[in-house]
Amino acid sequence: MDDLPDDGTIFHDGMTNFANHILETHDDEEGHGSAVCPICASLPHGDPTLRVHDLYDHISRRHSFDWTLYMPDISASEYETLAFAMRESLVSAGLSSETNE
Repeated sequence: MDDLPDDGTIFHDGMTNFANHILETHDDEEGHGSAVCPICASLPHGDPTLRVHDLYDHISRRHSFDWTLYMPDISASEYETLAFAMRESLVSAGLSSETNE
């Protein structure tokens, strides 16, 4: 295990593969049921007891994009991630010269 990268790459690839699997093979009654999202539950700030009403819909909306573009630090809390995204949006829009560096 020492030779594995510790930058979240494997974690991200596993989540992407899981999301793709759900979206490609579980668009059925079972896939649209209430469940704990294993992707959300596995995040450092995730809640392993939080159930989503429709797992397929949740994954298609929350996990079908490259979230590392918006969450560069997987150990950051949801609040920190939101603050980062808002700050970067303001910088991109030219409304702030402040960066996250």
